[in-house]
Amino acid sequence: MSLPSTCSNVSWERQGDTMRIMHVPFSFFPSVAGGTEVYVQTLARELKSLGIDSVVVAPGASRESYQWDNQPVFRFPGSSGLSLPAQHGAGDPVAAQEFGKILDETKPDLVHFHALTASASGLAMTEARRRNLPVLLTYHTPTVSCVRGSMMKWGSEPCDGRMRSQLCTACCLHGKGMARTTATALSWLPAGMLDWIGRQLQPGRLATALRLPALVRLRHSATRQAFALCDAVVAVCEWVSAVLRVNAVPMGKVCVSRQGVALGTALQTSISRESQQVLARPLRLAYFGRIEQVKGVHVLAAALALDKGLPVTLDVFGIRGDESLWQQLAAQALEDSRLGLHDAVAADTVVTAMQKHDLVVVPSQWLETGPLVVYEAMAAGVPVLGSDLGGIAEIVTHDVTGFLVEANDPGAWLVALRSIIDHPEMLARWRQQLTPPRTMHDVAIDMAQLYTRQLSGQSQRGGMKNEPVSRRIIYVQYTNPAGYPPLEHSSHLLAEAGWEVLFLGIAAAGGTVLEFAPHRNITVRRLEACAPGLKQKLHYLRFLLWCWWQVMHFRPAWVYASDVLSTPVALLLSMLPNIRLLYHEHDAPGDEQRGWFASQVKRCRRAVAGRADIVVIPNEGRAAHFAAQCGIDPARILCVWNCPQRSEALPTRPSPADAEDFWL
Repeated sequence: MSLPSTCSNVSWERQGDTMRIMHVPFSFFPSVAGGTEVYVQTLARELKSLGIDSVVVAPGASRESYQWDNQPVFRFPGSSGLSLPAQHGAGDPVAAQEFGKILDETKPDLVHFHALTASASGLAMTEARRRNLPVLLTYHTPTVSCVRGSMMKWGSEPCDGRMRSQLCTACCLHGKGMARTTATALSWLPAGMLDWIGRQLQPGRLATALRLPALVRLRHSATRQAFALCDAVVAVCEWVSAVLRVNAVPMGKVCVSRQGVALGTALQTSISRESQQVLARPLRLAYFGRIEQVKGVHVLAAALALDKGLPVTLDVFGIRGDESLWQQLAAQALEDSRLGLHDAVAADTVVTAMQKHDLVVVPSQWLETGPLVVYEAMAAGVPVLGSDLGGIAEIVTHDVTGFLVEANDPGAWLVALRSIIDHPEMLARWRQQLTPPRTMHDVAIDMAQLYTRQLSGQSQRGGMKNEPVSRRIIYVQYTNPAGYPPLEHSSHLLAEAGWEVLFLGIAAAGGTVLEFAPHRNITVRRLEACAPGLKQKLHYLRFLLWCWWQVMHFRPAWVYASDVLSTPVALLLSMLPNIRLLYHEHDAPGDEQRGWFASQVKRCRRAVAGRADIVVIPNEGRAAHFAAQCGIDPARILCVWNCPQRSEALPTRPSPADAEDFWL
C-alpha cells in the first residue's frame, strides 16, 4: 500500500442499494496511527466482504482525499490555535463545518465515530444528526471519558469510571505531577474563580492547573452530550460497558462487541502450536507495543534488574513513544544482555515473531480495552503473562490460558517469572487450553447487524435483544408542583403523546389549593408540608428516600428535576442505570442562602448541571449566568421561555375579521 502522489478527485460512488458507512477515527494512515486506526482499516475491509461500503473520514492538516488499502479516505482540517475550552468542551467549530461538507459530498447512510476529540467531537456528531443520519460511537480507549487517560484512580487502582468533576480534577492534576493532597484541595475550590485567575496569568503550567477544574467540567459535559447524541455506543469489553452504565448511558444503547484479529492471523493458530518447542532455559519473553509509561514494559525491565541471574530473555519490539523511557531501557540493555531492543514488527509478521518465544508479556499500567496483542498471542498459540487489569483480565484466564500479575509491582513480576521457570510444565498446560481467537470478520458481522438495526429504526439492548423504550417520566420538586404552569403544560404534552407521568412533590404551605387539571396519564403524589428548622432537614431526608423508592417501582426513562432543592435527589437518581436527567431551573438560588445545607445543595446543582442530558432555563440572561456559575458550555442549555398554552392565550377562536389582528 502506498499513498498516491495526487491526493485529489477521490470519489465514493453509490453502488446500487449498498449500505454506505462513514468511519471517523482520530487519525489514519499514512499519518501516525495506532490500534484504533488498524481496527478501522480491518473493519472496513471485512465489511466490504459482507457487501457494505465504507469511507474513512479523519482529521488532518488540510482538506485532501486519497485511496489507502483500496479504501477511500477523506481528511478535514480544523482551527489553528484552538482555545482550551473548545479543546476540552464542545469541540472545534471549523472542523465540524469541514466535516459537514464531506457529509454532503459523500452522503453516507450512517456515521460511525471511533474517537471523541476536539475534531471528532459532539459538534461533528451534531452535523450528522442535522442530516438525519444515525450516529454510533465505539469506545476504544479510556480517554473517551477519563480525563487522566488511564482509568486508574490516582494512577494505582482501577476506577469505576463515573465522571465526578471534583475527584476527576484532583486525579488529573495528580497525574500531571501535583501532590495528591494539593490536587484534592485545589479541586474543592470554586472552578469559576480558579478559571478566572488562570486566564489572567501567562500561559503555562500554573495557569493550566488553575483552569483545569473548569476544563474538566466542560469535558464531562461534552462527553455526556456525545453519549446523548449517539444512537448506539459500542463497548469493546465488559469494563467499558460498566463505565457507560455508571454514567447513565441507557443500556438499550450499548452493544458489547469485542475486538478481533485479522482473519489471516487467526488461521495461523494450528500451525503455531506445532511449532512450539519444549521450554529450554532461558525463558524467552517478548513485548510488542509502544514504549510508554502506560504500557508498562519498564516495570518488567525493573523486575529483571532485581535478579541479575534470572535465566530469562526479554525481546522488546517497540514503537518509540516516550523517548526518555526508550533511552532508559537502552541504558539498561547495555549493561544487561538479557534485554534486547528491536524495531517494531510489521502487522503481518507479528504472529511469526511471537512463535519464537515462550510468553508474550503485556504489563499494561492502565485499563486496556483489548488489547489486540493478546488476541494475536492467542492466534500464535503463545500464552500471555499480563497485568491483572481491564481487558487483559477479561481475555486471559489466570493459570489456565496464561498468568496474571499485579500490574505496578516489579517484585510480583519477578515472583511470577521464578514460578514459571521452576514449573515449565505450566507453559505446556496453558498452550493446550488456548482456543482460536475472535476475528475482525466476527466484529464486522456484529457491526453489520447493528447498522441494519439502526437504519431500520429498531431499538436493541446490548445489540442482541429487543427492548421497548420506556415512556415514563418522573417530575421531582421539593414544593407543590401545581404552582408552576410550565410543569403542567409540559406534562400534559407528554401525557397526550402517550407518556406515563408521575409527579413527586410537597403540599407546600399556601399552595395546597392548587391542583393539576386531571389527566388519565398523570399521577400526582405529595408529602405533607413541614415548617423550617431541624425537623425540615429530616423531612427532606425522608423526601429523598421516598423519591428513590418511587423511582425503583415506577422505573422511568427520565427524571425531570424542576427546582434547586430537587438537585440532590436528581443527582442520586441519575446514578441509576437506564435513567436520563432533565434539569429545569425556574428560580435561581439567592446569595442570601447560606449555611452547610445550602452549600451542599449548590454543589449538587453544579453537579446536576454537568450530568444532565438536558438543561432548561427560562431566559437568555439567566442561561448565561447559570452556565458561568456551574462551569458548563452555554451551548448545552436550552432557553425555553415561559408562556401560556394556546387555549389560555386564545380562549375563543377569532372571527374571520379578526384573523389578521395581532394578539398581545
